[in-house]
Amino acid sequence: MLIAMILAYFRLRGRLSLPGIVMMMPLLVFPMNCCVNAQQSPDALPGIDNTPAVMEGFTRFEATPAKASKKLPKDLRETSALIWFRGAWWTLNDSGGKPEVYRLSKSGNRIEQVVALSGVENNDWEDLATDGTWLYVGDFGNNGGKRTNLAVYKVAWINIPNEGNVTLKPQVIRFAWADQADLHPKAYRHNFDCEAMFCAGGSVWLWTKNWNNLNSRLYELPAQTGSYNLKPVYEFDANLRVTGADYDTNRRILALVGYIDFLPSVWLFTNFHPKIPADGGRIRIDMTSMAGTQAEGICFGDNGQLWFSAEKTKVRPQMIYQLNVNTFVRPNL
Repeated sequence: MLIAMILAYFRLRGRLSLPGIVMMMPLLVFPMNCCVNAQQSPDALPGIDNTPAVMEGFTRFEATPAKASKKLPKDLRETSALIWFRGAWWTLNDSGGKPEVYRLSKSGNRIEQVVALSGVENNDWEDLATDGTWLYVGDFGNNGGKRTNLAVYKVAWINIPNEGNVTLKPQVIRFAWADQADLHPKAYRHNFDCEAMFCAGGSVWLWTKNWNNLNSRLYELPAQTGSYNLKPVYEFDANLRVTGADYDTNRRILALVGYIDFLPSVWLFTNFHPKIPADGGRIRIDMTSMAGTQAEGICFGDNGQLWFSAEKTKVRPQMIYQLNVNTFVRPNL
């Protein structure tokens, strides 16, 4: 486990190549005098594995999340989104899945309600978001980088009953990346995939999943039906493939989740406003003990709860995990 955590640290912090990892193996097996320089907090916070380190303009924690659900249903092996609304988790499957959104039971192991969208396909659904009035479904997964039919679908919550399945025809918001010049890039070698969105200020906000440079760009998408060419408003070195987002409007905290080499991490942006996204502080929560986890969706709950979902992998089942934001961001007193 120690060797795995050291390898994970260097992969996350330094993007060490696989050949470099092989060359480092003797050093890991026969350790020499070495250390990681970081400013340490004098007191460890409860619920995390070690003290935080202030590094490169952000604070880094190492944490192990708790299981928030039982294993999700077999039909949700590729769960790719997560929101909390009406006192329940809602999720969906990504590419190849049915054009449906699912409300889960309290334990997460059953589908309690199905919202089917008519007249559209699940090309590559990747995230959900809500502003309290509308439910937004992001059909913008773009692993190949060649899609020209990127869209966000929206349906009104007032048309979704509290119980029982329903089929609704969504409104469609179409868009393209104005800064993408090459529509024929190599698959998994480009920076125009997208799997994360949230709502704020009357807009839908999208974060890219950059396969090539591991950055992430932020775009503002109008919440009204139409076709739009989007220009980026912000970019940061995520050192992560971002796969989910949510925004706590009351506390102004942005949460991003993703992974690299199946090692999940969460970014928290404090005092965040999408119109001025560089303001505030940044916190990174690495979970190297969760190797083999493909983290996909993330959402805030009540009382500081932060949940993220994970697809089934060879070593881990489909599951929802939990962190407590107050462990990392002290609540306003």
